[in-house]
Amino acid sequence: MRRPGGGNGVSTVELAIVVPLIIGIVMLGAFFGWWSHTQAEVDRAAQRAARYAAVPHIAGGGYDFCHPKVLAVVHDDLQTSPVEDARLDVRDDVGPARELCSVPQGRVSVTISHTVENPFTPLVRLIMPVSGTITVSATARAPVES
Repeated sequence: MRRPGGGNGVSTVELAIVVPLIIGIVMLGAFFGWWSHTQAEVDRAAQRAARYAAVPHIAGGGYDFCHPKVLAVVHDDLQTSPVEDARLDVRDDVGPARELCSVPQGRVSVTISHTVENPFTPLVRLIMPVSGTITVSATARAPVES
């Protein structure tokens, strides 16, 4: 049974407790959702770059197994900021790719390490301390085709 004139403030207090929790959960979901999207994007860029370097596609059967061309493929696949040249490692079973294109041997491996700013960081910092930049990495391998 309700008391006359009582109980109205309880709903307000419950709302004041629940709303910040719901907002916090939504902000954390956005933060980690964006991070997950960025990780998937870098994974996909590494896979496409490894495949690009391992398959002949130039007229005459040549390969584009060289650092500048693979870097251009990575930049084409990323929607976020471009990858720095030093944060991309392209190699085959013999060693790293050179500036001039050559024929890869065995398997091509592409490793990307990409540092980006998470746009949801300022919101999440209201709840907990987090870094403004996130580094995501991906490695992909592809067998050389002839």
